[in-house]
Amino acid sequence: MIHTIDFKRKFSRNYYKSERMQLSEMKFGLLPLESARGALYPIIQSSGKFSETLNGSYNFNPRGEASVARLIGMFNPYSTYDIAVSKYPDGAKVGILVRADNELLVYAKREEDILGFFYRLNGIEKRFGEFKARGVERLLFTYHAGVWVDAYVEVDGVIHPVAFANIPECITLKKESVFISADASLYIESSAKVTVGEVDNYLDCGIMQADVKPVKYENGDVLIENGKIYLTYTSRFENEMMQQIASYKLSTAEFKLEGALLFDAGDDLWCGDVATSLMYDRNAKIWRLWTCLFSHGHTLAYSEFENEPLHGINVIDVKQVTPVEDDRAFGGMPGDEDPDFMYDKENDCWYFTVCRAAENRKYRYYLFKSNRADSGYEFVSRYEGEPEVTGGRFVNYNGVTYFVFGRAFSEMSKYVCCSVPDLEKLGDLKCNHPDGGFRGWGTVFEIPCGTRKKLLWVTFDRTLGSSYNWSYGNFYFYESVTEKINQ
Repeated sequence: MIHTIDFKRKFSRNYYKSERMQLSEMKFGLLPLESARGALYPIIQSSGKFSETLNGSYNFNPRGEASVARLIGMFNPYSTYDIAVSKYPDGAKVGILVRADNELLVYAKREEDILGFFYRLNGIEKRFGEFKARGVERLLFTYHAGVWVDAYVEVDGVIHPVAFANIPECITLKKESVFISADASLYIESSAKVTVGEVDNYLDCGIMQADVKPVKYENGDVLIENGKIYLTYTSRFENEMMQQIASYKLSTAEFKLEGALLFDAGDDLWCGDVATSLMYDRNAKIWRLWTCLFSHGHTLAYSEFENEPLHGINVIDVKQVTPVEDDRAFGGMPGDEDPDFMYDKENDCWYFTVCRAAENRKYRYYLFKSNRADSGYEFVSRYEGEPEVTGGRFVNYNGVTYFVFGRAFSEMSKYVCCSVPDLEKLGDLKCNHPDGGFRGWGTVFEIPCGTRKKLLWVTFDRTLGSSYNWSYGNFYFYESVTEKINQ
């Protein structure tokens, strides 16, 4: 049984904006930006007199005070704009201009030994942070959820957080009918020469990660392609979050950002909801998922579709469950989260679990069953042990299905293994070097190893990446010893 196995720490890792997926870019060689035959990065707006030269970098040469905004491409509302600046004179402004239903400029201004960070919306300007200017090599602006912009600088190859801006008037930047027509441009304003080496626009993995689950098949077995599994996880920002997908090459430490899921509950808003359980149902030949709509009342939602969602940025149209008041009824109760589901072929039914705030708002796991994946669930059992649990997942091991989850705030590195479907506790997981966190996730699953197999366990701690209470954690990978498959 899983709780009798000794897990060994394989590796642990902090992924602080380190994994990236390119969305657009500006690179400068010797060829002109514009000619009679085309405009690679056209001028969107400008003022004053200036000239421009290219020598592997872009050189803005003003004659007096001048400004220019050159097009990078379509605005990507959940992404980072990363500007390499090698010459940054006093008084110069460098940043990103977004033109949508509003005109938003976010920039850093050199003020002698300080970089002041500002945003200007429809002519109204606000300062939201500053950082020492010496040694700054790159400016990074991360946009998400419409209203948020997080600012960073890179010094000696290390990314430092500066500040974040909350701009309520920009909520429409996560509305597809708005952002689909929005442009993002490199903006420079100065009275002296400014040199920019390049501009990169990418989806990054955020400042911390949590809520990790493998993408699976309908029976709960993990999906493996070309020696890789796919993991859904929560990407944390300075505030708020989004659902991302990474691939992990088995038996290595190779973790690669592959894409992201954004969710539309019917209002045209692309929301960063998380804690998704994603599967490919081989019987129906469709993808199915359950997720938690933190953006719409903190209840659950379902979707099924044919298109493969593992790569690139995908929007998923979801249907929210009907509200209920009885904690043993299937549906939506405020606070519901961390769903998981699977098909039990032997009993010809679907099992579904939800982490639900029961009496005294203490979270417990509830298990339901149905003859459908999307609805019709009836109550089966509830975990009656220690409350304040989280991160539960069905786990298949040696032909038996278990349910594993993390425990309370007051307990470090505690994970419970239960039987299915009665949710009776069998024991706790064991490992040689605990993660030191609390309320982690029981993401355990079988993987092949040549003529053998082993268990992989991926979890996270609650170390904060910022002052925001939900900006956690670091990843921990554990493995068991191998077992012969036919012993």
